[in-house]
Amino acid sequence: MPRTVTIEPVTRIEGHARIRIRLDESGAVDDARVEITSLRGFEQFVIGRPAEELPRIVSRICGVCPWMHHLAAARAVDGCFAVEPPPAGRLLRELSPEAARTLLGTVIIIFAFRALPGPGAGASWWMIDELGFDQSFLSRLDLITSALTLAGLFLFRRFMAEKSIAQIVIFLTVATTALSLPIIGMFHGLHEWTAAHTGGVVDARFIAIANTALESPLGQVSMVPMLAWIANSAPPHLKATFFAVMASFTNLALSASQLGTKYLNQIYTIAREVKDAATGAITTPADYGALGELLVTVTVIALVVPLAAILLTRLAGLRSA
Repeated sequence: MPRTVTIEPVTRIEGHARIRIRLDESGAVDDARVEITSLRGFEQFVIGRPAEELPRIVSRICGVCPWMHHLAAARAVDGCFAVEPPPAGRLLRELSPEAARTLLGTVIIIFAFRALPGPGAGASWWMIDELGFDQSFLSRLDLITSALTLAGLFLFRRFMAEKSIAQIVIFLTVATTALSLPIIGMFHGLHEWTAAHTGGVVDARFIAIANTALESPLGQVSMVPMLAWIANSAPPHLKATFFAVMASFTNLALSASQLGTKYLNQIYTIAREVKDAATGAITTPADYGALGELLVTVTVIALVVPLAAILLTRLAGLRSA
């Protein structure tokens, strides 16, 4: 038969409390409550005050665990207004302060790393028009990227398991910055110099393939530790919410990346040659003069923004998974 187990008093706490555990007919826990039995009088303090002030007022009840009283008041105010907090708000309420700081720090770092702008379509146009990369060669580069991205997950599995997300992002930031330099170099004629000194072996296509082979394994390295952290650390009833929040921030970062790319291309104008279909006359001449500055700007942003985000999270007392 159902019964209630009462533990009173609860020791080793600041104050007085009891625990009531309600068991169902099978003996499984049906409900559990912690009841604070000492009178603090804060119910009288808040009479007549605006409801939204309650969390700030009642958090002064206890200097040891103020966030619990803050959370309880926030839930009460939600009930008064019949509102449901968004997923990120529910996470911050359910988690301990330390876990909440870890979640927030991780979100900021991942967002900053994924929101980086790119050079846009102008770089591809330049590779096709100036370097002679045809669609077949670009497709092979995409195939190499896909294959080596998968290989990178196995190659870096121990690194991903042992390092924090902040350390991984620092490594990826430095590595991708270094791997951006050959493309900038080719804009200034690096491939012509290497081809002249290697008998044509190390030409633009050779450099592009080598650069892709080195860069591709790093593609998803930043995401796997985050997913593993969610799977291992999130409370069982919050795993889906964790994934939803991180997916939302990742999608938001990708949108920010696209916007950043758009604005950079408005600053550094790249034009591809356009011919009249009927006469063959050139209506828009090719202009890749600003591409070099665009590539340098993108590289500098990709180096500075993630490192700055990690530094700011540290200064703010946040952590990363």
